[in-house]
Amino acid sequence: MSQSFSFNLAAQPPKVDVPGGTIREANSKVFRRLKGLSAYILTLEPGGVRIPHWHPDCSEMQYLVSGSNVQVGLMQPNDGAAPGKEVSYTLRAPGWVGFIPQGWHHYIQNNGSEPAVMMIFFNNELPDDVDVSWALAIGGRDGTRVMEQVFGISLEGANHRRIWNVPGTPGGLTPPPQSDFGFDLGGQAPAVNVRGGGTARLAIEATFPKVCEMSLFLLTLEPGASLVPHWHPNVAELDYVLSGEVFVGLMTTAQGTRAGEDVSFRLKEGMVGFLPQGWFHYIQNTGTTPAHLLVLFNSESPEEIDISIAFGTGGAAGQAILEEVFGISWANADFTEVAISPPRAPKQ
Repeated sequence: MSQSFSFNLAAQPPKVDVPGGTIREANSKVFRRLKGLSAYILTLEPGGVRIPHWHPDCSEMQYLVSGSNVQVGLMQPNDGAAPGKEVSYTLRAPGWVGFIPQGWHHYIQNNGSEPAVMMIFFNNELPDDVDVSWALAIGGRDGTRVMEQVFGISLEGANHRRIWNVPGTPGGLTPPPQSDFGFDLGGQAPAVNVRGGGTARLAIEATFPKVCEMSLFLLTLEPGASLVPHWHPNVAELDYVLSGEVFVGLMTTAQGTRAGEDVSFRLKEGMVGFLPQGWFHYIQNTGTTPAHLLVLFNSESPEEIDISIAFGTGGAAGQAILEEVFGISWANADFTEVAISPPRAPKQ
């Protein structure tokens, strides 16, 4: 295949490099394999602000890698005659995640005393945005008059340049009470214990009810540990390595009458890997220290089929078929489920 399924995001030059912070991007412009998912690294200096904006074509999830007390200002849309509702939240410490539905107005400010590093995930391979700084310039001077009527102040001399991050003053107004759009993923008890040494903590619909069309796993693998080979019938997957090193075994689909192609790759700290929907794969820690990964899906309830249980299809009849295919006995094979199986959301 002509394009790689891995990409060194941390090594990319900043798309934005201003006093308030930096942004590094892994979208389909620079990582052409991506489809339905993308990942950015946002760094904000103390007081730095990702200015108010919204994404018309995607939802957003954040994961705080380092830093503390990052405020996400979030406004829920109006509901008929009722005005929008403030549902802001704070990423208090590393391991906290936040979710912002598609099109919702928001900003991010580092109110901590140290630089904050965040992974920003989108369920679109090329996410768009509308920044409030230049959105208010709509319609030229006529538009300015409209905005002046709305706000009751003069906007003469206002800066309508497109900017991404701005330096600010940490603290500001006291944030509202924590809303349920923020979630302490790192503080959750492991939902899954991986055979061979490892755990997975899940931010999915069953554990983080506000998420929609996205979900995130915090996966830890001990040296040598592996997720059993599997595939996801309803989602694509994007993996980001927080620390350590892993090998991702990946097989393409048959593409007509041809056999699938082995397109496996290695991921080190700061790299992302993309796994298309339904493609067969596994992840193994090939390093000497524990590996920590963020695993992103474009569904709030990702499904998976483990090869260990898939080969149990059909009972004795299916076993006979496997023996014909491989030419060996499967009488003592273990057809039990041994890898991640996310809990389903409770029925409403």
